[in-house]
Amino acid sequence: MTIEDIAERSNAWRESIELIVKNLKAIGALIVGLIVAAIAFWPSSGENVPPPPDKPAPCVALFNTLNANAISNWTESEWGVFESAKRSLECD
Repeated sequence: MTIEDIAERSNAWRESIELIVKNLKAIGALIVGLIVAAIAFWPSSGENVPPPPDKPAPCVALFNTLNANAISNWTESEWGVFESAKRSLECD
């Protein structure tokens, strides 16, 4: 075996390895692209949930009383009045 034969074989091996690496990079880019596309088009859990129904104005006013700071001091009878009002207005 001459030095020229060894040089030719090493060039063939180098070209083969470069081609394999190039193909592996392309496969990796394809896999990353597929993963990104799957994530982009994957349905989120909140998309299929229907919006809550609109509440009538009296219910909204009743529930707005819960935003007041005074509810922390409500007695049981005051909570009873709130609950009975909520039932009579048919609020959820």
